[in-house]
Amino acid sequence: MVRYTVLQGPPIDAYIIPSFDEHQSEEVHPRDERLKFLSGFSGSYGFAVVTATKAALWVTGLDELQADLELSCDWLLMKSGHPGVPTITEWLKDELGTGMRVGVDPKLIPNSQFEYLQRELNNATILLVQVVNNLIDQIWIKNRPLYSTHDAFIIQNEIAGESYQNKFERVRRVTLLLQGGQAKPPEVIDGDGMDLKEIGTDRKLCPPRKDIPQPTNRVNTSNHLHSWKDKHILKLTLTLLLQGSQAKPPEVIDGDVDQIWIKNRPLYSTHDAFIIQNEIAGESYQNKFERVRRILRSVDCDALIVTALDEIAWLLNIRAWDLPHSPFLRAYLAITESQVYLYTDEKKLSNAVRMYLHIDSCTSPLCVRVKEYEKVWNDLRNIGLYWNRIWLPSQIAYSAGVSKAITTLFSPDKRYAAPSPIIEMKAQKNDVEIKGMHEAHIRDAVIFCDAMAFVEDQYFRGEDITETSVAHILDSHRTENTISRGISFESIVAYGEHAALPHYTPSNATNVVVRGDAPLLVDSGGHYMGIEPESLTFLHHCLCKTLVPFHQSFANLIFHFLNGCFDQIRYLNAYNQRIADTVGNELKRQKKMSGFYWLEKRLVTYDIPVDSWRNQGLGVTPQRFLMLIAILCSLLVYV
Repeated sequence: MVRYTVLQGPPIDAYIIPSFDEHQSEEVHPRDERLKFLSGFSGSYGFAVVTATKAALWVTGLDELQADLELSCDWLLMKSGHPGVPTITEWLKDELGTGMRVGVDPKLIPNSQFEYLQRELNNATILLVQVVNNLIDQIWIKNRPLYSTHDAFIIQNEIAGESYQNKFERVRRVTLLLQGGQAKPPEVIDGDGMDLKEIGTDRKLCPPRKDIPQPTNRVNTSNHLHSWKDKHILKLTLTLLLQGSQAKPPEVIDGDVDQIWIKNRPLYSTHDAFIIQNEIAGESYQNKFERVRRILRSVDCDALIVTALDEIAWLLNIRAWDLPHSPFLRAYLAITESQVYLYTDEKKLSNAVRMYLHIDSCTSPLCVRVKEYEKVWNDLRNIGLYWNRIWLPSQIAYSAGVSKAITTLFSPDKRYAAPSPIIEMKAQKNDVEIKGMHEAHIRDAVIFCDAMAFVEDQYFRGEDITETSVAHILDSHRTENTISRGISFESIVAYGEHAALPHYTPSNATNVVVRGDAPLLVDSGGHYMGIEPESLTFLHHCLCKTLVPFHQSFANLIFHFLNGCFDQIRYLNAYNQRIADTVGNELKRQKKMSGFYWLEKRLVTYDIPVDSWRNQGLGVTPQRFLMLIAILCSLLVYV
């Protein structure tokens, strides 16, 4: 049962699964969503640990509610930092005995986190080992057919004998009959959704536990998509773990492992990389190379290893679409005093990119030498023998630093650990970048206003507006615009109590109709790049947030908060004027008058005497006041 050739060493007793990819990215390609495959948890950050009999997931505050909803009761949910909740190492010390082994893929875990776990586990004589062959990938490897690309075609009513609209109505009538006395109103069946606590058909609260505090609303469902008892996902993963003293069920040994994560596993993008010209970037990649080299000389380092995809994109002035919503090229990079090595899929580098980076005629320190992505491991190990000191970026804030696998390529005496110098370099924007960011925010604001005007028009026409329809309208407005390069993340549209859920994304199960009695939170953004006669724009992530329509009690709360604070009123008036001068004028220039009028209705000027304000003689409705609070807040930084 133990696959010794997979582990390339003695069997292990537990396995750690991070949410990262090989570049420690927060957003990963669907092909790299190993944690989601295993657990069903689709949040942005988490660590899972699987032993022979248990599975636990550690999440931070932003993802706690989401994990509550997505995990089955077979999982222990560990809310990091809460009283009584152990850390990963504390839990492993309780679960495992002296001399046992814990495995992790060294490519997926940041080196700083690996070393911390290693120190803590060593204190309990538990060994943390590197498992080069990812165990999740062993059940997600071959025979992965793609979906058909053939067009759908219509069966006309003359052949079918009945329209699809009539079939819809018949299904709805049957649904109402089956529900009997607990039937929902028709609008619920038509897409009004259901409360988050009612998702599923056989939902019972998870049984209480005495050892680990668990959320009181954890729900057990016999048809949970990622239940390890029903789908055998975790059990099949355990075929790769040590038998230890826990014998595995026969069905695990005999199970067809290759049937779980084989079909339709997403492939990496095949889109070509593209160039960000100097007129847009504001600085050539050659000049950036020289700045990095000056920093390397100042700390007496021979090379810098770059694994963060955003840093590689910025340094080379190239972009790609290797992540769903981030314009980055999947690659590694090493820069020395005389050479630059780029490890990536060469098929993505068009002739234009190759000429731009001087790849095919590379004879100087200012060109780029390209090698295949998978060669990075042997290549850096061999080249590193000639380097005396190598800068390996360490963790800082949201940058996780290099992986344990990269760190292991170089002997300890050659490693120089410090945050990547590129982080500070790209944080200091030049004039062209600042202007591009400014223009990108205005452009996204124009699209946003135009889309929300369309949503509001549909609302007042009596159309059912749902969370998913608002998200679709926003995304389609950006996609259809010639200056947009797509969305920067899945639009978050949350109505009522859903607005309290961090990172909430509406689904068929949770989608609700938007009414007029609660706030609607919209968190949305896009990418923009291009050159126009009057301005330059830079490929940039733009974020817009707004709340529409607004709830009376929430508006009153804001009023009480601002009671007597006239500096805030003057500040908001100045803010409104900047929006009117930038976004409003751009809407008129593009003849998007519906968006202009939608924005104009929400930009009000306050000239309220002191006594009137304090006596609640406000002269403006709470609804109109609150419209300006959150709309286009990102403009404040750049306008």
